[in-house]
Order: sequence, then structure tokens, then C-alpha cells
Amino acid sequence: MEKNASADTHSKGLLLCLGDYAPGTLLSETRLAGMLGKHVETIRRWRRNGALPESVALGQERVWTVQCLLDHVTKRLDCLAEKKRLLEKRLSGLFPQKG
Repeated sequence: MEKNASADTHSKGLLLCLGDYAPGTLLSETRLAGMLGKHVETIRRWRRNGALPESVALGQERVWTVQCLLDHVTKRLDCLAEKKRLLEKRLSGLFPQKG
């Protein structure tokens, strides 16, 4: 279900870590916590707060596919980029460029 990762995997960052896996690979809360160097309860809190997508119960574990996590991160980054673009547009109206 999950492959072993080196001890420094969490230092690579989430997107680079996920890139090591096929899109359909299942990652448990425990495995994701290990990849990021976080406690499993932090991962659960992030899921409850929407920082991570909802996971699926599989036996006694909750899991995501790698693709689900990548899609969620991409959607969040796109949303932040749009907010930045709108803020820059708003600010440019308040402080027009001279010249």
C-alpha cells in the first residue's frame, strides 16, 4: 500500500514527496504525518479544518490517494493566486503608477 521513505522525506516538502508516488497510491494519516514530520493528530486537525481534503475510511485507517492530495493543494494554490491578483488590481487602483 505504501512504500518506505527515507528519514529526511519531510524536509523535501509535500509536493516533492507526493511526486515520488503513483497518483493512485493510498497514503494513510500516519504515513502522511511521517512524510511531513508532524504528529498524526496535526494531520487530523488539518483535515478537520480544511487544510487537507476529507479522507476515506479504509479499515481502521483514514486514507487519501496521492492524486486527491495533489488536486487539493493545486486548488488551494490557484485560489490564493486569484486572491493575490485581485488584491494587486485593487491596490493598483489606489496607488496608480506614475510615468
